Amino acid sequence: MREVRIELPLLLPEIPDAHDACVRRLQELLTLRRGITRTHVVDDGDTPSLCLHYDPDVVTIDSVERLARAAGAEVRERYGHRVWPIRAIEAEDAGRRIENTVMAVHGVLAASANLAGQIVRVEFERARFRPDDIEDALSAAGLATLPEPHAPRGWYASHRELAWSLAAGALLAIGFALSRSGVAPSAVIPIYLGSYAFGAFDLVRHAFGSVRQGRFSFDIDLLMLLAALGAAMLGEWAEGAFLLFLFSLAHALEHYALGRARASIRALADLAPPVAHVQRGDQFEEVPVARVQRGDRVLVRPAERVPVDGLIVSGQSAINQAPITGESVPVDKAEGDDVFAGTINGEGALTVETTKAAGDRTLDRVIKLVEEAQTQKAPTQVFTERFERVFVPAVLVAAVLVIVVPPLLGIWEWSTGLYRGLALLVASSPCALALGTPATVLAGIAQAARRGVLIKGGMHLENLGTIRAIALDKTGTLTVGQPEVTDVVPAPGVSADDLLRLAASVERQSQHPLAAAVVRKAEAVGFKIDLADAVESVTGRGIRATVSGRRVEIGNARLFNDSGVPIPEAIRESVARLQAGGRSVMLVRSDDAWLGVLGLADRPREGVRGHQPSVRHLPFRVRLPFPRRPWQSPRSLARGLARR
Repeated sequence: MREVRIELPLLLPEIPDAHDACVRRLQELLTLRRGITRTHVVDDGDTPSLCLHYDPDVVTIDSVERLARAAGAEVRERYGHRVWPIRAIEAEDAGRRIENTVMAVHGVLAASANLAGQIVRVEFERARFRPDDIEDALSAAGLATLPEPHAPRGWYASHRELAWSLAAGALLAIGFALSRSGVAPSAVIPIYLGSYAFGAFDLVRHAFGSVRQGRFSFDIDLLMLLAALGAAMLGEWAEGAFLLFLFSLAHALEHYALGRARASIRALADLAPPVAHVQRGDQFEEVPVARVQRGDRVLVRPAERVPVDGLIVSGQSAINQAPITGESVPVDKAEGDDVFAGTINGEGALTVETTKAAGDRTLDRVIKLVEEAQTQKAPTQVFTERFERVFVPAVLVAAVLVIVVPPLLGIWEWSTGLYRGLALLVASSPCALALGTPATVLAGIAQAARRGVLIKGGMHLENLGTIRAIALDKTGTLTVGQPEVTDVVPAPGVSADDLLRLAASVERQSQHPLAAAVVRKAEAVGFKIDLADAVESVTGRGIRATVSGRRVEIGNARLFNDSGVPIPEAIRESVARLQAGGRSVMLVRSDDAWLGVLGLADRPREGVRGHQPSVRHLPFRVRLPFPRRPWQSPRSLARGLARR
């Protein structure tokens, strides 16, 4: 037997990950083909592959690849995926109801709602599906498929659920205190009824909305309502009010967490400016980014964010790509280099020819991937929803049997059966199950987003509990994300103080992040920084200026190579040594004399301890509060990291 691996995106370009149902369908099709004995997914790198085991005596490798591509085309022709925008502002707890609405559409095979991203991802069978049916179903459910602009709302309008939940809790506390102080039940019950009204309002409203749309689902919301009603019929008003208060509070916190998660996604979109300066004839006009087309030329002024993906047709500058790549040191760009929307231009003006219109930019694709990934539910959430579909009807049937069967058999009276059936209903209300999983997942995602960590979905959040090693992008995570002077290497006969002082005097006139680091270093030492004049900035190369009558040049090796100035061997050796240590290097020359070299690097955050790498190609090792399994070698850990 032999095997061949084919990258999944070549067979199924539209799938979001290797766990998609279409991958399973593709495998099932291929296992029916003559000569192919087994298929499985290999996800041990950036791109998952489909591994096909075949009998070389029956089929050739070329035939296997043709069969795989034909099967992929057949799956793509039969099944499709699409993302619809939704608007669910007043009902953030209604994700399952939205999914049920979409699943009721003819031809839909699966639906997953992402309330944080305000989208629903739909998998459908092309022959039986009409996109207009989704539009009609969402409109009938009150979910506008295009978000409508709305005026800023006040605190109460934005936190109405929380306010009503707190009101339910306050009335519950007042009623409980009065009942414990001996006040007559007839005076306390109206207070409990008020707590019921505030706590159950949203549950009842959503239940009636489902019934009005022709759907009625046996979910935990229904069970909680019936449990509270049963507690009231038993005279246990405090217990019923407490159930509704907890449930409404969980929904309010879920609402808040979803708002934070949505804000983190909006923050990604806000990285790119809303307008661009587009060339129209000999002039540049301010045009909304959505109207910029491929081929348009866009002016990017110094210190502005780049609005489009494109190629530089004129100008030179240093681009801060940290918002996209995470690298803290700006990258020098010149004609022919590409730039990305959301990055920050340095000191030079650029003219960029647009290569990707809005919606297809690198930043747009990142946002789309994040939104689609958030539709992937955590395994616990999936289990909870499956359990709920069985548990709720089972509890209702059991309660009815307890109420009806024993009295019919003469075991106890009807009043006893009713009491015990309602007691079973109250005792079976799964508060922890209903409140714990979605609220915890959403709160975890929102809390991480507040600290600058964007977790793509509940599945990935839950997977964090199973890992044994972590590889981190160092910039902004393990390091501060701001370069600092780490090495001052003077030339022979030059003092380190003179080198740093003179360099700071020149770099004070520059806005480059590396220049700011040199000035901070000189100020921290306490040097007096002289005033430089006749400043000349050479974009992408360095800077020239006059300090106390001396002409000083600071920059990279290209600044001097372009001027035909030979670099001494000692300076070259210092540059090579610093660059080998991961430093950004600045060469300093005054008149005809070389002063030395400055090395700069991003420094680790406080509390980050450095360790020697235990896995090849990983520059950092993070110690976790759990041991490595005894049988795991560093190489197997590296493979595990790649798979994750």
